[in-house]
Amino acid sequence: MRDEVLSLFEGYLDDINRFFLPKKLEGLANLVAVFHGELRSDGTLIATNFNLKKILLPTELKPDEWPKFRAILHELWRPNHPEAAALLELHRRVVRRQAVSHYIEREVKEFCKDKAIRPGDMSESVRALIERSCAAESPRA
Repeated sequence: MRDEVLSLFEGYLDDINRFFLPKKLEGLANLVAVFHGELRSDGTLIATNFNLKKILLPTELKPDEWPKFRAILHELWRPNHPEAAALLELHRRVVRRQAVSHYIEREVKEFCKDKAIRPGDMSESVRALIERSCAAESPRA
């Protein structure tokens, strides 16, 4: 059992290191996309709405918000052990739903602030439009 746990942990660290220390341009582009936006071949950076800053970390990250990084770590780990992979996939689904739900609520609050209305006064059709927009920006939602 101990060897199995150590093997899982080593695989976890390997997956994280592979992402944060890319060896190819494609890996670097993926890393930049996760945190900032699209890295074009000419070196320009295009801001996108689907990145960690927009979805998970819209403000300065305070210590009590560090658990948000579990979403990142859930996505990076690809365990070879079937039971660990199945359990992790269940956790990924929960974390993804939570992230999109929080994102939608922030977007609703921002919309209401911009329009100077209370969230309770927002029409269902407008809320549905915001939800669809957020879900469309979230490829894994």
